[in-house]
Amino acid sequence: MDTTFLFLYIASMGYENYFGGLRFLAWGHIPDYAPWVETYQQHYWALQFNYKGVLRFGSGDARLQEVEGPHAVVAGPGYHFRYGAPPGQTRDHRFVCFAGPRIKGYAKSGLVPAGPRVPLYPIQRPQKFAADMDRLFDLLGPDLNYFSFTPRNEQDMFRHHAPAYNLAAAVHTLEGLLLQLHQQPIELAAGPLTEPLKRFIRRIRLDPGRPYDFNQEARIMGVSLAHFRRIFPKCAGMAPERFVRHCRMEQAANLLLGGNAPIADVAGRVGIPDVYHFTKLFKGHFHIPPARFRRELAATQPLT
Repeated sequence: MDTTFLFLYIASMGYENYFGGLRFLAWGHIPDYAPWVETYQQHYWALQFNYKGVLRFGSGDARLQEVEGPHAVVAGPGYHFRYGAPPGQTRDHRFVCFAGPRIKGYAKSGLVPAGPRVPLYPIQRPQKFAADMDRLFDLLGPDLNYFSFTPRNEQDMFRHHAPAYNLAAAVHTLEGLLLQLHQQPIELAAGPLTEPLKRFIRRIRLDPGRPYDFNQEARIMGVSLAHFRRIFPKCAGMAPERFVRHCRMEQAANLLLGGNAPIADVAGRVGIPDVYHFTKLFKGHFHIPPARFRRELAATQPLT
């Protein structure tokens, strides 16, 4: 198939559904990556994941910091940063580059950074993060080496666009990866509340559909509700009500894709028996109603 025709087909398909407005430009996994990279991104965003090895990283004019093991970076147009392994060493590196108007929504909701410096995220569940990136690569097809060309402008970048064989599922997977960055727990100073908070957060993740009484949990931990609300985001990454709602929506998405249960049954299983309210919350979370979410993702199959 002619490359230009293929790109136009994908573009028209992308903007017609709720998962459109995003272009995957490059992706890949390099287990022994050694180069030092200094970049000022102008036309795209990139998610970089250091799975193993030592990473040296600096943003803007800040001094280099050195970390070891699983860390991720997300950066977009206007960001200047530099990174790489120490001289004579290599590291396990995964990356995906993307662009498009859908990212405006990411920035508005805080899914991608908006500050002057590129944040460095420590990844607490590296095996899952790596597996999710590998799933994204499987959906997109063979690795595309972005570094074999330098786009001069947006049109030039899109001419090198790689075909996304399963675009809707790939967009969903990428957004899940970006969400994971904001779910990374911040280690609390050792104290009597550290383990109780972690256990409570694990309970919510495992069973988000049950009702939770935060006032009661605060009393069990021996703190006021106000103090409980102050410390909860330090461990979960967000306020307690928002965290429960987020876990319920993620469970609902898994139920929708993993079976044929009616929407009402899915809503009930995640603790939201009012189908209208569930649909409103689901659409607010994923920007698509649950029925269409199931239909569009179920319909996306890799082209052969």
